[in-house]
Amino acid sequence: MASIEKRIQGAKTSYRVGWHEAGRRQSLSFDTHAEAIKFRGRVDAAGQKWPPPEEPGKLAPDLPTVTEWCTRSIDSRVGLGLHAARDYRAMLKNYRPG
Repeated sequence: MASIEKRIQGAKTSYRVGWHEAGRRQSLSFDTHAEAIKFRGRVDAAGQKWPPPEEPGKLAPDLPTVTEWCTRSIDSRVGLGLHAARDYRAMLKNYRPG
């Protein structure tokens, strides 16, 4: 999963989205946290690769639902105990988007 790093240089704050693609570190900086979050989602949806350019007015490709994304996140956690995983899945089962 791509990450966001807050960077402060003097009075300027930027947000760097970073991920690994084909064994190499990739990154892109943004002026706002909202832009960084949006781009991070596009990187994650593209399978940790540079996402294709956005076309204005075009809907995003098949992005995972919150439930799908959370399930993948739980399944990929290294060192997560069986009880914790069970509890997370129970919380997810009770999740109702609102």
